[in-house]
Amino acid sequence: MGLFTKSGQECDENSTTIITRGTKIKGEIEQVCKMHIDGIFEGKLMSSSEVTVDKNGKILGEVQADKVIVSGEVNGTVRAKTVDILPEGMVYGEVEAENLIIEPKGMFEGNSKVMREVVSKEEVLEDTE
Repeated sequence: MGLFTKSGQECDENSTTIITRGTKIKGEIEQVCKMHIDGIFEGKLMSSSEVTVDKNGKILGEVQADKVIVSGEVNGTVRAKTVDILPEGMVYGEVEAENLIIEPKGMFEGNSKVMREVVSKEEVLEDTE
């Protein structure tokens, strides 16, 4: 699992990129596959799929994805069709989503905006150009 397949081509929608615990990455990532964060990512993350922030994971910056699931911490801006803050998950900042779900013991502090239109995979990637 990673940013590239064994053949060196970009990952597909069924692949998952993992930032493991103890790893800190700064920069900008644009991808079509799923992302699972158990370490720290600082910067801009754009995925046309699902981004999961595990209980030890942390994002500092901007996230654009189809779906964002948070059981760790996000501090910044989140733009997605669905944002799901799980128990013990924390989001601080701006959330723009069609569906914002805050489960019991989940925490959201900031501003939210309901999106009227669904963000397509192509739009997420086009926003980065």
